[in-house]
Amino acid sequence: MSKLDDLGLNVSRNLCTSSSDITIQGISLPTGSDKTTILTIDLQRTPSVQGSFKSEGLLQKIGKLFKSELQTGDPVFDDAVLIETSTPDSMKVFLADEHARSYLRTLVAVGPVLIQATKLTLTVPGHTFEHDDGVAVFIGMLMR
Repeated sequence: MSKLDDLGLNVSRNLCTSSSDITIQGISLPTGSDKTTILTIDLQRTPSVQGSFKSEGLLQKIGKLFKSELQTGDPVFDDAVLIETSTPDSMKVFLADEHARSYLRTLVAVGPVLIQATKLTLTVPGHTFEHDDGVAVFIGMLMR
């Protein structure tokens, strides 16, 4: 049983595997596979923070030239994470916590994080049904 189940949260898990290969002279050779689990969690109430966090790539950096983005003042976080929110004041308070920024940066490196009403969607490495302690800690931060 997972830590999230212990908290009484309804959790949906979508196991994903992506494979990569390289073709040399018409022969396809596997180079590896990446296993992740997308968690969709029904929270018990709506957190004050709403929005999404995504890895900030080149296209997102170019897009920032045309619209403003919430910045935390933490250059490592701001350079790595694109924030979209409908609750900027609550988001600023939430992201003032160094631990929340650190955990979000780690999560976003695997996949986007979406907080929409009472639904939290995020991706964790591996195919997992247990070891949700870190996600449970993040939910605790979110629900303060």
